Amino acid sequence: MEEFLIKYDDDFLKTHKKLAEILDAGDLKEINTFILENYQKYFKIGRALAGKSLADVSEEDRKELMRPLSTRQMRMVETLFLCQELEGALYAYWDFFDDYERIGQKRLMSIAELGVLPIMTERMLVLTTK
Repeated sequence: MEEFLIKYDDDFLKTHKKLAEILDAGDLKEINTFILENYQKYFKIGRALAGKSLADVSEEDRKELMRPLSTRQMRMVETLFLCQELEGALYAYWDFFDDYERIGQKRLMSIAELGVLPIMTERMLVLTTK
């Protein structure tokens, strides 16, 4: 089960910071490539995790996995799909993870976050391919 746990570790946070830099630069092709290279793997992890038992996961990890989306995260999902301005949609993707800087307090990506991430990533790829 360990291979399906997405940790908010230094590597993830470094990627998250790099995403912010790329979004600031505004190069759609670079944004698209970065997302494909760094976030597309979550599609496969989400599919592989579906139907897995949490029986062999520690209680601490189980709590992290079962954490619901925050109100802010739900708003960012809505924003990504409803925003008329490309820039607002791009930052909604980043803000979804950042969650008012709570990303540093989380250890694992929850199942709820992992469930929403593929549709958000798909939307980002559509927006940055235009």
